[in-house]
Amino acid sequence: MELVKSPSAFLFLPSKWWPVILFWLGFSAVVFTALTFNPGMMILRHPSSSSSSMPLLDASEEPSLGRLADRIWALFCSRSSHSHPGYFSTTVTEKSSDTSSRDKRKHVNVKEDSEGKVMITCDLYTGKWVEDDTYPLYRSDSCPFVDKKFNCQQNGRPDIKYTRWRWAPRDCMLSRFSGMTMLETLRGKRLAFVGDSLNRNQWESMLCMLRESLANKSRIARQNGSNRILKFLDYNCTVEFYKSRYLVDMKEGSGDTNYTIRLDTMDKSEVKWRGANIIIFNTAHWWGPGKLGKGENCFQEGDKVHAQLDVMIAYKRALCTWAQWVDGHVDPHETRVFFRTYSPQHFRGGRWNSGGHCEGETEPANDEFDLPTYPNEMRALEEVLGMMKVRVHVLDIMKLSAYRKDAHPSVYWHPQQLNVQQQDCGHWCLPGVPDTWNELLYHSTTLAP
Repeated sequence: MELVKSPSAFLFLPSKWWPVILFWLGFSAVVFTALTFNPGMMILRHPSSSSSSMPLLDASEEPSLGRLADRIWALFCSRSSHSHPGYFSTTVTEKSSDTSSRDKRKHVNVKEDSEGKVMITCDLYTGKWVEDDTYPLYRSDSCPFVDKKFNCQQNGRPDIKYTRWRWAPRDCMLSRFSGMTMLETLRGKRLAFVGDSLNRNQWESMLCMLRESLANKSRIARQNGSNRILKFLDYNCTVEFYKSRYLVDMKEGSGDTNYTIRLDTMDKSEVKWRGANIIIFNTAHWWGPGKLGKGENCFQEGDKVHAQLDVMIAYKRALCTWAQWVDGHVDPHETRVFFRTYSPQHFRGGRWNSGGHCEGETEPANDEFDLPTYPNEMRALEEVLGMMKVRVHVLDIMKLSAYRKDAHPSVYWHPQQLNVQQQDCGHWCLPGVPDTWNELLYHSTTLAP
C-alpha cells in the first residue's frame, strides 16, 4: 500500500506500460515545441466573428483535442512557406511519370460473382476520346438551362463533330449515363456544385442530362424562386449551384485592390450548401497570375492583410481552411464530397486578356506531348487531402480534358463572332466536355463503392 502512495510509485509500473508512456511523453514534447516556437504560427490569429470561421487556441482557452487538432492543421498549412514557381500550364511537355498522382486516379469497380464481391481496379482517367454517333446526350437548342455563352451552336458554330466524342478508359468501360438511374440515386436528396464558373458549366450540363430522361420535362421548378436551385418534382431532389471563386471568404477591398481574400475564413455562403448529400467543389482559375498578379495586398489572415504573399502559398492555406470546414461540418454517412480538379485552358498566343485565341480547332489532340505539366496546385491538393479525416473523392478531369482543345467556345461565346475581341478558351461548349465529367460523377455515385 505504501508503494501506491509514494511519489515514485510509477517506477514500479509493469514494464509493458513503458513504451506507451515514453511515446506520449515524446509526442507531447514535439507538439508543445512546435506550437510554442514555430515562427510560422505568428500569422495565425483569431479571425473575425463568423459562423464559418475556424477559431484557433490561445492562452486563455481551455485545451481540448479539437482545438489541438486545429492547431496541428494550422501548423501543417503554415509550414507551406516556400515558393512554388508556375501556375496551371498548357506548356508542351513529355508525359508525366508521377506515379503517386497516377495511383490516386484509380477507382475500384465492384462486380458480384457466386463467391462474393470481386474487387477490380480501374483507372477511369487514362484513356482516349473515340467518336460515337450516339452522342451528344442532349441538344443545346432543347435544353433551357444552357447559358448563352456556352451555347456554341446557337451562337453560330458551324461544326458539330466536337459534340460526338466519348471518353473511353483504357482498362475498363465507363457506363453510359442514365438520367433515370441518377435521379433515383438523388431521390429526396440535394446535389450541390460549389465553385467558379467552370462548376456552373458542369451544373448546367447535369441539369440538361437529367432533364433529357424525363417524360414530362415540365416537372422541374425553381426552388424558392432561385435560378440556381432546380427541383425535380417527381423525385423531390434539387440540383444546386453556389458561386464561390475561392471557396474562402472575400470582402470588398480599398485603394488599388478590388477585393481581399480571407484565407482563414470559409465563404459565408457555406451555410447554404451545408447539409447537401453530394457536393462537388472546385477552385482553380481565379488563383492564376492574370487574376491575382504577384499576390500584393489581396490576402488576409486574421486582421492582417499581407503586403505580398506568394499565390501558391495562399492557395494551399485556402485549401486548408476548406479542408477544416469539410472535416468539421460534413457527416460522411450523409454526404459524399467530391473535388473536381483543374480544367485546362487552350489559349494560343496570349492569355484571355492579352490576345489569346483557340478558334479553328476541330479535333481533339491525339499526342500526349501536347498535354499540360502536372501543376503545383494539384500537388498542394494531394497534400491537403492526405491530412483530412473525411474522405474526398477526386474527379481528376485535367488530363482527359486537356485533349479537348476543340471544345471551347472560342469566338462562339457571342452571336456576333466577328466583333468579339476576347475569346473564351477556358469554358466549354454545351453539350461537350462537362458531360463527361458528369458521366464520371455518375459512375462514382451510382456504381463505385
